[in-house]
Order: sequence, then structure tokens, then C-alpha cells
Amino acid sequence: MRRFIVPLVTAVALVSIILVGCAPKAAQPTAPTAPTAPTAPTAPTAPTAPTAPTAPTAPTAPAAPTAELPKGWPREVIYPPENPLEGLGVKPDGTPYEVHHICFGSTHPMCVWGDEWFLELGRRAGANAIDNSIPYDPAGQLAVVEDIYLLHPDALILWSIEEAMMLPILEKYQAAGIDVYQEDHEIMSPVIIGCSRHSGLGMGRAGGIFAMETAQKLNKPFKALVVNGYLGATPGIVRPLGFKTIAYDNPQWLQVVAETPECMWKDAPAADAVMSMIPAHPEINCIYEPGGMLGGVIEGLRSVGQLYPVGHPDHIFVIGLNDDGRAPDYIEGGWIDGAIEHSNYKTMGESFKMFIFHTCLGQTLPVRDQVLDSIIYTKDMIGTEMWDLSWDVLKRKGVAIEDIPLIDWGYLPIPGKVTVLD
Repeated sequence: MRRFIVPLVTAVALVSIILVGCAPKAAQPTAPTAPTAPTAPTAPTAPTAPTAPTAPTAPTAPAAPTAELPKGWPREVIYPPENPLEGLGVKPDGTPYEVHHICFGSTHPMCVWGDEWFLELGRRAGANAIDNSIPYDPAGQLAVVEDIYLLHPDALILWSIEEAMMLPILEKYQAAGIDVYQEDHEIMSPVIIGCSRHSGLGMGRAGGIFAMETAQKLNKPFKALVVNGYLGATPGIVRPLGFKTIAYDNPQWLQVVAETPECMWKDAPAADAVMSMIPAHPEINCIYEPGGMLGGVIEGLRSVGQLYPVGHPDHIFVIGLNDDGRAPDYIEGGWIDGAIEHSNYKTMGESFKMFIFHTCLGQTLPVRDQVLDSIIYTKDMIGTEMWDLSWDVLKRKGVAIEDIPLIDWGYLPIPGKVTVLD
């Protein structure tokens, strides 16, 4: 055993000597550096004088609202005896321009008013204005337009019943150099120089939006009945369609649950349809009437005991057109909620302006198809300028046609007020 311990001790000692020899040598101590002289203390800076407080700025006055009224609001209203149209309908040789007019039905209240307005505008301009309107008769209207062509006037302002049947004769007008302007119903043809109209689709959509917004205010979804007029003409199709597009997009607030058969824009069929449909669909609480049948709707509701004024919990919401002259009475009486504007105060006025600008003054029209705003008349508008200048309110007041003002509605300016249009 001893012979193993001695060599082991010797080996350990040897390893220790080797490791010590491999260790790095200790660094030599450096000489101490001399102390630096202390820096002199800096003198304290003088305190800065306090700045004078700035005077408060005066509050700026709030800016006037810049949003413009819709085009359909009156921009400039010119009452007689001022007459900016004077002499504009007279040719350089002193003879008057000859312009003819025909409306879709000479017995319709709005057409009667519009025919008179056409004649008055012609008188003010010095033109030879001739109205040829007849009772509602598509074939008869076409015959009248054919007869007018043989007279070779300077221009025709046409409110047609059946647009398509007019195209062949109007192409003859164009070839003969007779200017044709369309009132209200657009004929999609280059033979028409210009058209001013209430969009049937737009009127329906305006009525649908008004119904939907009223339902939201009342927090009561509307189940609507659509009273159809004449489905054989474009207005009879597109006015209900416009209303229904709003219902399709907003079914949580507005749904069309029933439609009447054709009521031909007449009160009696509309009343019969309402009397039939309301009991069959007790969920109906909204009626859309697309023109000329408000009296029938009111009578139909009265006959089935469902005529309640606006604000009554059982009131059936009614929105229709103001084209038969009775809307102001129904709005003031509280029987209907509103009326969509359909007015040849605007359509005739704008079409006549087109005639003055293009046929008489030779100016280029800025737009061929003027689509007029669809304004909703409600009880809140009573007594406003818009209300007082509505054709049916003027008619009800018995204002003489020669005292009716000429208005820049915001579409075409008043011709006598400008020299250049484009």
C-alpha cells in the first residue's frame, strides 16, 4: 500500500508546481497622479424678468351655414308687374315665335292650371302661345300632334300620354326643324331637345323614404298598401316601383303587403280597392297613392271606419301626390301625412324657359334632361314660402294667373336675367 501512496503524493506536488509557474505575473503598481486644482465656482445667472401675459383673443363669430337649399326651393321670385320675359318671344323682324302645347288631359286640375300658366308665360314673352290640350285620350293626343306638325310652328311643348307612339311623328318634327320640348314624361329619343320632369321613380322613392323615416320615429314598422293607377304607362309603373325599392332595402321598417288592381288614376276605383283591401289585410297601417286618387283613398278609409287623423293611435299613414289640387286640404285637416310634389308650375315653367333659351335666344342648354327635386309637403311647411308658392295652394287661394310670380327654382335661371347660359 505504501508503495502506491508515495508516488501519488509526488505526482500531486509536481502538478501544483507546474500550475503555479503558469499563472500570470502580478501587474506592477502605477505611480499616483497629481491632484487637479479645484475649478472656481461660476457666478449665479440673474433671474429673467417674467413675460407679460398675452391679451385673450376675441371669440370668432360662428360661420354662417354654407349648405345650400335643394334646387327645388325658390331662389328668385319675381312678381308682376315686373316682367323679365318681355320681348324674348319675339323674332328680330318683330313677329312672334309660335309655340304650341299639349298636356295629357285637359280636365285634370293640375293640367288646367298648367295650360293657363303656359298661355300666361307666352303672353309675358310676347310669343304666339297656343294650347291644344284635350281630355285623356292617347290616340286623340297623337292626332293633335300630327295636326300641329302641318302648321309648322317654331316649337312644341308636349306632355305625352303614350311616349312610344309619338316617336314617328316627332322624327318628322325634327326633320322639319320644329323644336320639341318634353314636359314631365321623358321620351328617350334624340328628337327631344330638352325635358323638365319629376322623376316617377324619384317621386316613389321620396314617398318610401318619408314612410320609412316616419316608421322609425314612431318605432312602428309599416305594412303598406300600394294603390295602382294606370299600369299601361310609364308613370304607373315607376312610381310604385320607386316606393317598393325603399321597402325592399328596409324591410324592418317598411313592407309592401298588398297592391290594388289598376285604378286608372280615378277616385271611385281607388275607393273601392281600399274598401276591399283594408278589411282583407288588417295589418295594413300605411298607404302609398301614386297620383290623382287621394280623394278615393280618403273615402275608402272613411267607408270602412278606418279614417283617423294624424296622431291618433289607429291612424293609417297616407303619402300621395299633390297633383289633383286637394292635398293642402287633406294635410291641413290632418287626414294625410304628406304629399309628394308633382307640379307643372315647375315642369311647364322649366320647359318654357328651355324654349326661350334655345328656340328664341339660340343658346345651348346646359342639360337635356332636368330632373326636378321630389319635395314632400307636410303640415310643418304650412305658411312657408314653399307652401304658399305651391300650385295647388295658389289655385285654392284664387290668385289670378296674371299675378302668379315667375320663379327661378334653381334649375334654369330666369332668361331675362342672364345673357349667357353656358
